[in-house]
Amino acid sequence: MVYYHLTIALSMKKLIRLAMILGFFWVDGGTVFAATLHVPSSEYLTIQAAIDAAVREDTVQVAAGTYTERITMKSGVIIRGAGAGDNPLIHSIIDGGGTGTVVTAEDVDSTARLEGFKITNGSGNSSGGMFIYTSSPTVINCIFSDNSSGFHGGGMKIMSSSPLVFNCTFTHNAAYGHGGGIFSQYSSPIITNCTFSGNVAGGGGGGIFIDTDSNSRLTNCTFSRNRAVQGGGIGIWSSTPTAINCIVWGNSADTWPEIDGESMIVTYSNVRGGYGGTGNHNIDSDPLFANALAGDFHLLKDSPCIDAGFNSALSIPVSDFEGDDRIMDGNGDGTATVDMGSDEYIYISAGRFYSIKTQDGKAAVIYLGD
Repeated sequence: MVYYHLTIALSMKKLIRLAMILGFFWVDGGTVFAATLHVPSSEYLTIQAAIDAAVREDTVQVAAGTYTERITMKSGVIIRGAGAGDNPLIHSIIDGGGTGTVVTAEDVDSTARLEGFKITNGSGNSSGGMFIYTSSPTVINCIFSDNSSGFHGGGMKIMSSSPLVFNCTFTHNAAYGHGGGIFSQYSSPIITNCTFSGNVAGGGGGGIFIDTDSNSRLTNCTFSRNRAVQGGGIGIWSSTPTAINCIVWGNSADTWPEIDGESMIVTYSNVRGGYGGTGNHNIDSDPLFANALAGDFHLLKDSPCIDAGFNSALSIPVSDFEGDDRIMDGNGDGTATVDMGSDEYIYISAGRFYSIKTQDGKAAVIYLGD
């Protein structure tokens, strides 16, 4: 952190203008710049070392690579990776080494932010991937993969918290108890544009389990190919969460393969087997994923989920999981309507195209043929 002392005799008005131009703020008679702490560097070899040194308004910028460590977040500090993915040459990967929870956010406020990482190989009873307790951080553009919990919440466990989880993927996480992907209790998370696939729970909620007084809000999320004893996609107990513009399809369980529990408020969503009463605008029809077996949940051109969502939903995202505009005309009828699920279909000409994000983060358009 760098401090400067101004000795020039200026009026307070001019001093404030100078501070705004130079991009710093006034603290106890001095000026402080918000710093960017780079990892790895000669000063900070690990992510946690940079977090420990950071103060409010600072950013910990993490280069591409694999970091075998476990980290704890801090209020006011942004922790930003090079992007989430499997290639350490271009992505930032935090590997817990199977020794405990990879990321912990305890007593941090909404100014704490985790962005652009793959979180993997975590193992612990307080979640394998991320444990959020009495906190409200933002978690954006992250992948939680191959984490496990001996209790609840293989990918993420949320307790007495209100985080924003946006544009994240939860895949191949496992919990001995509830919530293979996410377990939420006494919490009010906002979960938007997220994909849950291949997660497993020994109890309820292969994708997510929402427990006891939790007012979780799910918007434009996709649940597919998750597995649990009850509620392969979503499990609910003593809570009234909401889901809108979501797809819950192709999950498996001994009972209630898609959603276990009748207290969830589900609207404008595609649920295999249906859910709820009349007037909720839900559908029960094959979403026509591009290749669910390979984890490709783009919508094909004839998907019933295209232009089937609700534009005025709370927490509706501006863009989909790969950065495409969220409210678009997907079927060429001249009306821009949000799609169900985490992907927004792009209609071009006859509607035979969809966009993907290439490994280096660039956009590409795939032609599907006639």
